[in-house]
Amino acid sequence: MKNLTLVVIALTSLAGCGGDDPVSFSAPIAINLKVESGDVKAGNAVSNDKNITTESGNPWAKFITDARAKLTKDPADVDLDKLELLLAATSTGVAAFEEIFTGEVVIQFRFESSSNVIPVAKITNPTGRGPVSMSIQFDFAAITPQDLPAFFNGSYKVVLAGTANPTYQARGAKADIQATFQFSAFE
Repeated sequence: MKNLTLVVIALTSLAGCGGDDPVSFSAPIAINLKVESGDVKAGNAVSNDKNITTESGNPWAKFITDARAKLTKDPADVDLDKLELLLAATSTGVAAFEEIFTGEVVIQFRFESSSNVIPVAKITNPTGRGPVSMSIQFDFAAITPQDLPAFFNGSYKVVLAGTANPTYQARGAKADIQATFQFSAFE
C-alpha cells in the first residue's frame, strides 16, 4: 500500500509539471466609441472609429510597455481573450443596444498606413445595456509584417460598425459605447 501511495503522489506531481507555460502578460483595455443618430448613412449603416491610443492614460501603450517588460521583447503572439460592449449611462435618447443596432455589429482594426482591416469580433442583435460579449475573430497571424510595427505602436483605429435600427436616425440620440478588450501577450 505504501508503494501505491508513492506512485500516486509521483504521478500527481508529474501531472502538475506539464512543462513550462510560455511567459505571458494580460491586461484589459477599454476604449469609448460614440455612435450618433446623425452618423447613420445610406443603407442604415452606422459606424465610429477611434485610434486605440487616444483614451485617457493610453491603456494600449501601457499594455504593450508592460508586456515588453514581462517578456523582455515584443510579444511573438497576442490573443484577444474577450471583448465586451457596454452602453454607458452617459448615452442620450437610447437605453439599450437594440434601439441602436439590428443584425450584425462588428469591431475591426484598421491600420492607418496600409488601410488593411483585421476582423476583431462580432455580435448579432445585441440587447440590453450590457456588458454583452462578442464572438472573437481576432487572429494575430493575420496582421501583415508591414502592419506589425503599427500594431505595437498603436497606429490603428478601432472601428465599430453595424446596421442601425430603422428608428435610430430619427431619435436624435447619442450612444456612448465602451468596448473592453482583454488581451494576452506571449513570448
